[in-house]
Amino acid sequence: MTITDASPAEPRAHAARPWRVHTLAPDFELLDLWEIPLDADPARGDRFEDFLRVLTRDAMSGPWPAYSLRPGSFADVLHAARLGGMAALLALRRLLGRMLALDGDRERLAIPGRRETRVRARLDDDDLRRDTGALPARVGGAFEPVYAFPDEALLEIANRTIHALLHVSWGEAPGGRRTAVLAVYVKSRGWQSRAYMGLIQPFRHLVVYPAWIEHLIRTWRCLRPARAHQP
Repeated sequence: MTITDASPAEPRAHAARPWRVHTLAPDFELLDLWEIPLDADPARGDRFEDFLRVLTRDAMSGPWPAYSLRPGSFADVLHAARLGGMAALLALRRLLGRMLALDGDRERLAIPGRRETRVRARLDDDDLRRDTGALPARVGGAFEPVYAFPDEALLEIANRTIHALLHVSWGEAPGGRRTAVLAVYVKSRGWQSRAYMGLIQPFRHLVVYPAWIEHLIRTWRCLRPARAHQP
């Protein structure tokens, strides 16, 4: 299997779309933007909620992926090495979090410069009516749901280093296909946040994003709805 050519998405195109995150969290800064070339086909049954399930449940359900890690090519070896590197970095972050109490009392941490503790508190009645409920109560042990609409979803995470949002949207691709776009927004808690984000930037771009995006693509290919393969 080859490594899929995931690439940064175009910020202006993302900003031009009427995503709710733009008006819900204008005080957050767009940090990273990635396109995930899923080659999803709505005509064959591929839906945004199916990808949300892969993102929030199947791809994070345990220590082993849904697909085989048996190396059949150099790309497989590279992907396995990146997954190992990502796992090591996440383990190091959890260790530092315990040692430095970075994740303590996160339920009571206010959004920097605001009184509310969660972006979800900003949702209005129309947002709540539109919410499909497709997101679980927790994702990956730390992310919390904000909303899930038919073509976009938002999660948030808060700790003593940063308050961040993960936005997922269903974008158009040639031939009537669909692709997913991941956007990461952050709001700084001060110089500590800026120093921390600067320190981890090389690891995010060289290890974490390539491993995670390829992991999502392979999990999607393995677990996409059976009806999507029916003629």
